[in-house]
Amino acid sequence: MSNRSQSGSRTVTIAGDGQSRSPGRTATVIRILMGATAIIVLAGARILGLPPALAVVRATAGFVEGFSFALWAFGTWWIPLLVVLGFWRHIRHHWPLSYEPALWSVVFPLGMYSVAMLTFGKVAHLAFMEPLSRFMLWVAVAAWVAVAAEFLARILGASGLSFSGNRRGTTGRTEQHQPPEEP
Repeated sequence: MSNRSQSGSRTVTIAGDGQSRSPGRTATVIRILMGATAIIVLAGARILGLPPALAVVRATAGFVEGFSFALWAFGTWWIPLLVVLGFWRHIRHHWPLSYEPALWSVVFPLGMYSVAMLTFGKVAHLAFMEPLSRFMLWVAVAAWVAVAAEFLARILGASGLSFSGNRRGTTGRTEQHQPPEEP
């Protein structure tokens, strides 16, 4: 079920909780969950990297490795959903892709996810994780560069077109666009 808020942005009511959320807010929550799982996976990898002579490491290594792998899989599961939500917001509903501070919440989980995957893959001897983590690291770097460049363009008041294709006015601020109303 969907409706329009007073500001005209599209919201979605998630069945069961009765609260309305825009796809941007939902994606932000998902990115937070992805970053949190990556932090836990990295912590698990650090525990597994401790000397095996420690009794606590010997006693918990199996559980820590299994739990870390399950959380890595959980974090990985969010990626396709984030891509779908991004397409839904920016392609289907024509929401302009321009700088907003919430974009930094994309950069952190991507970087954290790639570092956690690389570290965990090494200590758990999962060779398939290294090339995936290196690819995700480049995705994180590209996201950081794009967000930082758009941020600097906004701060410096660059004229002309921003990366999102929005025309900047004489004040250097990106004009705010609302997605078109659906019939």
